[in-house]
Amino acid sequence: MAKNVTSLTLTLCLILFASLLIAQPNQSRVGTSDDTRAAIYNNGPCIDRAPDGTVMCIWGTKANHNNSILWTTYDDLFETWNPAQVLAEGTPDRNTPSLVADDNNHFHATWSNNFRIYYSQYDGVQWSTPVMVQKDTLNANKNSIVIDSNGYIWITYSTYYQADDINEELFIAHSTDNGVTWSDPDTIGANVVPGIVTSSFSVPHLAAGPNGKVGVTFREKDTDVSARFQLYFQEYDGNQ
Repeated sequence: MAKNVTSLTLTLCLILFASLLIAQPNQSRVGTSDDTRAAIYNNGPCIDRAPDGTVMCIWGTKANHNNSILWTTYDDLFETWNPAQVLAEGTPDRNTPSLVADDNNHFHATWSNNFRIYYSQYDGVQWSTPVMVQKDTLNANKNSIVIDSNGYIWITYSTYYQADDINEELFIAHSTDNGVTWSDPDTIGANVVPGIVTSSFSVPHLAAGPNGKVGVTFREKDTDVSARFQLYFQEYDGNQ
């Protein structure tokens, strides 16, 4: 009896060990980029999953000296990533992509093109014609996109690359008609005393909250002698 119990215990342990090995997540190569910044913020990849299970990844590259925004989806049948396709390409710079999926299994993307923020939507077949969201002439770059509990699309972006080191602020805009039109941007972060005591706001990230609110995190850099970096969070609903 003891031998049978020992044998059964050993068998169960082997089955458990095998199941743990099978359950381990596998790494998979999504795509290729010849830009050394492709794994960091300038051209860093963004990924999201739609309710129907579709997984999309978007990133930037400098293939053939063109700054391009590439995207791909995961093929569940073959358990591999589909060949990357171009969303936007050409000069000048196209980088800092951001991505989010909605309840209708559409994907929404933003990126910076020559320091202007652009938006496009993928409906499962093709991407819409990119439109410029930004309504000012400041040098915008880093950005983030999210969809709130009301289905509204929100975009935040920073103007961290201003040559005067003064108007380095953080803006937020939203669309209530699925990306067709956009609100005038509101200012979240601004210089304390422009030209005297300045601070730079950059690297924003958005998260959706309840009741149509969004949460924004961003980095603030004091441009005085100390040059300190600090992290801030702010909740916003279009009014406060």
